[in-house]
Amino acid sequence: ENAADRLEASRRRAAAEVAAGREKLRAQREARERVAAATEQALREERERQAVEEKARNAALEEYASLVRKRDPRAASGWYYVDDAGARQGPFASTKMRAWFVDGHLSHDLRVAPVFEEGGKLPGTDIMQRIDEIFDEPLLTSAFRSVARPRPPPNAEKPKPPKRKRDDAPKPTGDWLKDSLARQKKGIHHLRHDRNQGPAMLFESHEA
Repeated sequence: ENAADRLEASRRRAAAEVAAGREKLRAQREARERVAAATEQALREERERQAVEEKARNAALEEYASLVRKRDPRAASGWYYVDDAGARQGPFASTKMRAWFVDGHLSHDLRVAPVFEEGGKLPGTDIMQRIDEIFDEPLLTSAFRSVARPRPPPNAEKPKPPKRKRDDAPKPTGDWLKDSLARQKKGIHHLRHDRNQGPAMLFESHEA
C-alpha cells in the first residue's frame, strides 16, 4: 500500500465521518421538530379545553345569576325561619334546612324566607311564607333543594380583605391616656385593659 492509497483511505474515512455527522444533525433536527410539533399540539388542545371550560363556566354563572335575580329559592344563600315564639332565626344553609326538614324537625307550615346576598337586608317576619307555599309537592323531594354556586376560575384574583382600622392605629407616644384618646378618635377599639395602664373606664374595649 503506497502513500496515495493511504491518503485516499483517509479521505474516505473523513467523508464517511462528515456524512455520519450530517445524518446525526438531521436526525436531531427532525426530533426537535417532532417535539415542537407535539408541544404546539398539546398547547393548542389545552387552549381549546380551557375555552370550552370558560364557556361552560360563564354559562353556569349566568344561569345562577338569573336564578338570583328571579329570587329562585334554589339559589338562596341561606334561610331564615320563624320559631314558635315568633322570633326570626338564621340564616342557615340550604343543606342544613333540608336535613332538618327530611328528618322531620321542620313542619310543613313553618314560615321561612330565603336570602340571596351575604349581609343583605334581613327578611321581615311578615313576608315569610310556609314551606308548603314555597316548594312544590312532593316536599321531601323539592324542599330546600339548592343549585350549587359555580366556582370562579382558578386564576381569578381573590378580593382583598378590607383594611382594618387597627392597621391605621397612630404610633404610641408612651402616654397611655393620650394614645387611648387618639385611637378612639380613629374608631379603633382593639386593646384589652391592663390594670397597670390606668382605670378601665378610660380604656378601650378589646372588640374591633
